[in-house]
Amino acid sequence: MRAHLKGKGRVSFESCASNKFDIDLAADDRDYKVFGYATISAPNVALATKRFYVRINHDPGSYGDWGFEVTKVEIDP
Repeated sequence: MRAHLKGKGRVSFESCASNKFDIDLAADDRDYKVFGYATISAPNVALATKRFYVRINHDPGSYGDWGFEVTKVEIDP
């Protein structure tokens, strides 16, 4: 999310322990859907909150060290 929003300002997220994230996990532990909010702060601009959705595939042994590949990122305007 930070990479997608970096041109707008500093991006921060609530703690994963907060109730501001929703995570759907497939029974086979290979498909993650994460929904949440990112806060963007920039000089001379009011804080902005953007809803986001990220889809991640998990395939141990591929996609590098951890086996995760982000396949979709959506950010509300």
